[in-house]
Amino acid sequence: MLFLQKKVLIISYRFPPADETGTKRTWALAKYLKEMGYYPVFVTRNWDYPLKNVEDIWVPTGKNIKHETTEDYEVYFL
Repeated sequence: MLFLQKKVLIISYRFPPADETGTKRTWALAKYLKEMGYYPVFVTRNWDYPLKNVEDIWVPTGKNIKHETTEDYEVYFL
């Protein structure tokens, strides 16, 4: 049975492939909101630059926007 999912916009600095504790929260939203009838759309940081120390979160990571779509969610990396 096909039903329409409600889209929900989530703006979060932390989203995979970031490797921080807060990332697990947004990953859980991406994974489980579908079960409740929602399709999350994430806007997050572009994580092309690897985080090796605390100061690396302030390093610019480029000018391109990446957009990924999956069956469970979509994400814009800015």
